[in-house]
Amino acid sequence: MQNTFDFIFDTRLYQHNLVSTDDGAYVKDIGKYFPAHDAVLIDDNPMHAKLHPTRTYMITPFYGNESDVELKRVASFLTSKPQ
Repeated sequence: MQNTFDFIFDTRLYQHNLVSTDDGAYVKDIGKYFPAHDAVLIDDNPMHAKLHPTRTYMITPFYGNESDVELKRVASFLTSKPQ
């Protein structure tokens, strides 16, 4: 079954994609999957963005809030960037 967001995101990184740094932090290394300058990490955990802080778009965690608009904010950010 295809995920609803597969048409937007090339790669989705989950907990099993975290890598350990020398100081013991667990981060998402977008450079492992594609050139980091061509990618944006969208995450709700600032520790995951430690390797690529300038290539990260931070979002608020989603906890089932019916009035959540975070996905609309992300969509606006993504569509406003030059291709």
